[in-house]
Amino acid sequence: MIPLEVIKFIWNHPANQGRRLRTVLRAIRWKCHRLMRDTPRLVPIFHAMQLKCYPSSYGAGVMIATNGWPDYDEMHFIQRYLRPGDAFVDIGTNIGIFTLFSSGIVGPSGYVLGLEANRRSFDRLIENIQLNDLNNIVDARCEAVGPENGTIRFLKGRDLTNRIVTDAEQGKAGVEFDEVPCVRIDSLLSQRNFAMGKIDIEGAEPMAFRGATQALQIGNPPVWMMELKSHLLTRFDSSPEKVRDMLLEFDYRLATYDANQNRLTFSEQPWEGHGDVLAIHFPSLPEIQSRLDQSSA
Repeated sequence: MIPLEVIKFIWNHPANQGRRLRTVLRAIRWKCHRLMRDTPRLVPIFHAMQLKCYPSSYGAGVMIATNGWPDYDEMHFIQRYLRPGDAFVDIGTNIGIFTLFSSGIVGPSGYVLGLEANRRSFDRLIENIQLNDLNNIVDARCEAVGPENGTIRFLKGRDLTNRIVTDAEQGKAGVEFDEVPCVRIDSLLSQRNFAMGKIDIEGAEPMAFRGATQALQIGNPPVWMMELKSHLLTRFDSSPEKVRDMLLEFDYRLATYDANQNRLTFSEQPWEGHGDVLAIHFPSLPEIQSRLDQSSA
């Protein structure tokens, strides 16, 4: 049986309205599959796509428990804001949920750049790209992002929480890592205008943005989706407030998005709650708002 807290999560998640019991049953079937078999399973998701779900993948379980919409508000923002032909950058793709989601919106005339530094997660990302015939849209790279081009140490074996090794972990017994290529965001984005980016690198976002000063200066992209949680940022001697203040220097302001109201709300501490925020390049707000207003999604 699945834990009570998981049932509560499923029952209260906005993506499951009208199909709560059915989703609980799907989660139970997935739990049984994980216990009895060690083989992946193909699960239907958004845009008539499929996701290859491995029993060991926490992210796969979350997708099943949310009917493919784990970040309900933010995913609705992406669906309403992006247009065919747009470019999207996904930093920290894991198995590729946002890479697949954005690809289905920007279409064959668009471009999605996906970076995942963990080799196992990257291999599964590639499987999902090939499964959905997205090779002509997605440019997938097994790289990390950081303040300088070069290499960096990256934890392994932690599923969704793989990340850059902190200074405190360097040389510590039992810390397993790979030496992986590392690239500045400025280098990644210099040849193209991106409509939006998503970055989820377990608290190392400040390090990444130190390598993005040129891109931030010109508002490329004008929207960043990220997670700001104190316990993650503290590992890298940062905080949500420090990230907010750094982005403000480049005219980015933090907001949350209400999918049901189709509304952006700016505040001083929008991370309070679940931690997901949108960083909006304020000079670009009229164009961003216009896209949202015109959307029928």
